Amino acid sequence: PAHWFDIAKDLSASGKQVVLSTMALLEAPSEVNIMKKYIDNGDFAIEANDVSAVQLASEHKVPFVVGPAINTYNAHT
Repeated sequence: PAHWFDIAKDLSASGKQVVLSTMALLEAPSEVNIMKKYIDNGDFAIEANDVSAVQLASEHKVPFVVGPAINTYNAHT
């Protein structure tokens, strides 16, 4: 994932808004570790595609948007 951060920094430097998208349905510890690196990036917002990403982003006060992989069962949300 390190090269993704370099690309994100280049895009941001050119005036683009960068949002890093997390994986959906995390199963392996390695996938959770990648998600943690994205959340700990320090520069960019996160698109959370797993509820654990929402929780970690919220705890670390990282701005995030909810991605399409998050299920919402209540019509009012």
